[in-house]
Amino acid sequence: MSAVLAAMLCASFAGLGSVTNLFSRGEELTVASRRCDMDRKSGIVLFEGAARVDYRPGYTLLADRVFAIFSGTNGLARIVAAGDVTVTNESRVAVCDHAVFTRREGQLEIRGWLDGRPARLTDESGNSVAGSRMNFWLDASQVEVFDSELTFDKGGRSVKGL
Repeated sequence: MSAVLAAMLCASFAGLGSVTNLFSRGEELTVASRRCDMDRKSGIVLFEGAARVDYRPGYTLLADRVFAIFSGTNGLARIVAAGDVTVTNESRVAVCDHAVFTRREGQLEIRGWLDGRPARLTDESGNSVAGSRMNFWLDASQVEVFDSELTFDKGGRSVKGL
């Protein structure tokens, strides 16, 4: 982990915080932002200002702030995003106020806004599902939605894309 943290520290002094290859198992994750601050003792790195996370081919997360949380020598444990979060994958777009990616479970949890607006996932045909909280398992076709509201496209297309 020390090589990754050193790379983060160097990136923060470069003016644009950016770190690539935070995983040791061949996975790839890149985080970029306008500013990067690191607390080596706690294992937390804050990316602030137009933060962008690219994970695997096809997953992109944009947010005001992203926290990368490390766990001992196991590397990256979680990514926490806050403030106007947008997550895209293929033809789907999710918008929310808060998102947490837990590496071990391969799970992304998104939550709605504090003012009561739900998180929303929309596909390219206009179908959408909204809820106070949604859990996505990235390696499975499983989604769990709390306080759900499903909107169908008027053309009668399938919601399978959600």
